[in-house]
Amino acid sequence: MPTIEPPRHTARRAAHEFGLTALLLFLVVTAMRWLLAPDSPTAIRNPDLAPVVLGALVGVLLTALILSPSGRYSAGHLNPAVTVALWRLGAFPGRAVLPYIAAQATGSLVGTALGGLLWTHIRHRRRSGDRNTVRRTRRWASHDVDAGCRDG
Repeated sequence: MPTIEPPRHTARRAAHEFGLTALLLFLVVTAMRWLLAPDSPTAIRNPDLAPVVLGALVGVLLTALILSPSGRYSAGHLNPAVTVALWRLGAFPGRAVLPYIAAQATGSLVGTALGGLLWTHIRHRRRSGDRNTVRRTRRWASHDVDAGCRDG
């Protein structure tokens, strides 16, 4: 794991964490839209298989992001819990914890929002004119997969 040195490097590395986390969450939202939405041509119809496929896909995605040049530069934490754990273990400097957590939190919000905006816009555009076809559908844990796509 790279050593984080002066503050200017901390800000640059935190910016990489922001980008990686935003990309991760955007791709997870995208995968959920294409693998779980009932109107998707690539939807997995088996409710027991869907979380396995999604979990494997996210695992491959995380590995790719962590091993990417940007992931190697920032140490690829992509999660505030990892950052805090590494700090508590003495493997990460305390002065870099807050910038990393801020970057990860902001990146996750941006990535999720972009994915939601993109896929909601495309879904509504495809179904324009038919107000009754977009409604709550598949249950995923305690949340609806497309609850944000309801017309009212």
